[in-house]
Amino acid sequence: MANTAFDVISVTLVADKTTNDTIAFTYPSGSTAGTYKFGNVHTVVFNGTTLTYPADFSASFGSTSVTITILASVTIPSGAVVYGQFNKGGSRHAAADVAAVANTVAANLQIVPVVLVNLGSPATASATKVCASQTPSGAGNLTLAGSASVITMDVPRNVTVVSTSDVSGKNFTFTGTDEHGVAMTETFAGPNNGTAVGKKAFKKITQVHIDAAAGGAVTCGSGNVLGLPIVLHDTGLVLVELYDGAKVTNGTFVAADASAPSATTGDVRGTYAPNTAPNGTHAYAALVAALDVNVGGAQA
Repeated sequence: MANTAFDVISVTLVADKTTNDTIAFTYPSGSTAGTYKFGNVHTVVFNGTTLTYPADFSASFGSTSVTITILASVTIPSGAVVYGQFNKGGSRHAAADVAAVANTVAANLQIVPVVLVNLGSPATASATKVCASQTPSGAGNLTLAGSASVITMDVPRNVTVVSTSDVSGKNFTFTGTDEHGVAMTETFAGPNNGTAVGKKAFKKITQVHIDAAAGGAVTCGSGNVLGLPIVLHDTGLVLVELYDGAKVTNGTFVAADASAPSATTGDVRGTYAPNTAPNGTHAYAALVAALDVNVGGAQA
């Protein structure tokens, strides 16, 4: 039986392509967006150079073609033949298993592992974990809690801004790293007498910047949204949610944001917000159909 793990599609460029430019690859006959939706081992090759997903490019699967956005610092010259190798979900892990049963199963069968994602027992969220109360008099960096140079979360989790004033017209930018030490930023507006929450899971925070005077006291802290250790391609792939060892269905999973990473996009692996907030004792886990045990790509 032929190897159906990948499809290779070629494009000859008619203009130079560089960082943030896009390239469209038309699906081969018989393929659709669904053919590749659950794949994750995609590569692009040109002139002896290989780009890998999702660190070097993002991919958007449309109705007739897949469009990649170049994230790497490269220039692909006009006239170059660019080969896109797009993976059909599950093939990377299941190659040996599929080969063993190739004569007895349908060609569209995909075998994927089910993994236990153990998120442990995170600490109670703290409104002042990142920055103690302060009233910025203008644009600039806030003082981190304890005048530290780095704030380290107990587990990868989202960040918050809290204020009893209206700071909804001010933008706060958090800079730090994820759990793998990859640099990341997130920008979102402050609250109006309440709490504003971020979408990305930070492990470390090195800077918090406000773009104008606050007009009231603010604090920055840790939230109740937990980062996932592998890429969650779709929330439907969560098979079982576990809370203190019992099966529940009331938490909120958010799939990985597959768009080109920026300060306003979501988490590159995905997140989980339990229905019962962390308190240092509650234990959270999930059984997930892992299309590819991938820790995700470049943050931004």
